[in-house]
Amino acid sequence: MKLEIFAALSRMKKTLGPSGYFEDPVDTQKYRRDWRGNTEGEALLVARPATTEETADVV
Repeated sequence: MKLEIFAALSRMKKTLGPSGYFEDPVDTQKYRRDWRGNTEGEALLVARPATTEETADVV
């Protein structure tokens, strides 16, 4: 993993706190599949911001 990606993920985790994101592939699977279940993408992290401030910081 590139250093820039690792740094961005670390900042997101710090902003969101432990309950504000998913990393485990089992937990992220439903967010990586299209609505028909035909295509699956990749995701290192699924962000779940609780406030508009967290959303702004993550984006």
